[in-house]
Amino acid sequence: MSKTLKTGSSKRIINSAAYLFSRKGYSGVGVREIAAKARINISMVSYYYGGKAGLLKAIVTEYFSYVDDIALRVAEMKLPPRESLKEFICEMVNLIKDKEDLCKVAIIEMPIELPEITAVKVELLKNNMRLMSQSLSAGFNINDPKKHIIIGPAFLSLIFSGFMFGNLIKKISKDKRDDDFCKRYCETISALFLDGMSGFVKSNKKEKKK
Repeated sequence: MSKTLKTGSSKRIINSAAYLFSRKGYSGVGVREIAAKARINISMVSYYYGGKAGLLKAIVTEYFSYVDDIALRVAEMKLPPRESLKEFICEMVNLIKDKEDLCKVAIIEMPIELPEITAVKVELLKNNMRLMSQSLSAGFNINDPKKHIIIGPAFLSLIFSGFMFGNLIKKISKDKRDDDFCKRYCETISALFLDGMSGFVKSNKKEKKK
């Protein structure tokens, strides 16, 4: 077992780092601040993660591990293509709701002065795209790898969109991030991605008639 999994301290460190990185950016946060937030001795950050860069690697790795698990679970359900995509979107929305800071940091942070972070993301993303292709794209007969590169980021960006603007939206809308909001969010994103704006409008009209 990795030493990062042995104690609650390591989890507090990574959660504190995700919280601070998501609000101030990777470059705007120091190890001392992370240690203070996690309520641990600063030396523990080096012990568990080797420093700030190691923390970011751990966050990125944990995020892709969650997404890979989702892709595998959805594939095992053997659902029709459209239902499979909807299930994946709903699983992703629940993941982001539960681990919003970690997900934001894993997607957004790409420090240009740390090429090793880019290398880690590239390898993890390759594996993630392979799994998503097997569980989602195959059902829609999307066999062109060049299209995967375009569709994949667009797909994830659409899922993340409402959460990336979350703090601003909270000031505009009184909606709470409860189960009802997530259900509506999943349905809306699914309709937009699968059928475009015209399909979403038709679906919305049907709902109003019920």
